[in-house]
Amino acid sequence: LDDLLAYMLGRLAQLRGQWDASLPRLKTLHEKGDLSPLLKPYVTRAYGLALAKAGDYVEAIKLYESALALFRKLPGTESEQAYTMFSLGDAHVNLAIAARGYREFIQPRRDWWRQLLINLILFPASLPLIVFLSLYFGPRVWNPKFWPVVRGQDWTIARLFGSGARWYRRAKRLLMTGGKTADLVQADEKRCYLYLTMGDAAYVAPICEQLLAEQESPLGEYRRGRIEANLGQALLRLG
Repeated sequence: LDDLLAYMLGRLAQLRGQWDASLPRLKTLHEKGDLSPLLKPYVTRAYGLALAKAGDYVEAIKLYESALALFRKLPGTESEQAYTMFSLGDAHVNLAIAARGYREFIQPRRDWWRQLLINLILFPASLPLIVFLSLYFGPRVWNPKFWPVVRGQDWTIARLFGSGARWYRRAKRLLMTGGKTADLVQADEKRCYLYLTMGDAAYVAPICEQLLAEQESPLGEYRRGRIEANLGQALLRLG
């Protein structure tokens, strides 16, 4: 009971935005040798969230992977597994941003024939990275409109973005299997942010518009505001 109370106080601090206060409490709880196996995955994930908030994404990823493995041993935790996958995706994307540095990628405005010529000239150099990213992002990577985005990516950064996309996709698939349709909006929202961060505004805009028009799972004010902000950024970059 004491461990459960300590966990709840740690999570309450996080929900209040007191991430620094939650870190030592959850660290101590995570290091307990006799922690209940039912509580262990929740504590491990919460500790990972605190570390990610502090910018230690590498250690957070290790904790999320450990939490996911623990959740998989417990029956009826498919939703918790999906939420942990979201956290894994977030950590990989934020690590990529931290390593690359924040930047806004705006597609160059050129005549279509000039842009096509540039794409054809630079395509051979971009081909290995296009093939690699297609494993994570699918056939969209082969669209010439995406190639300027590819040319702006480092291999290591691309691998981190790809891992983020893979975890988001796994989480969405798991939620669909479990019938958690309301949480599918979160998966699409995270996917929008990922593509916007990479610079593919043309892909983001229609998804955001679709989410805002959703009737079966209406958005809360906070989530609607975030999606509207992503849509606004996408439209601004598209001119």
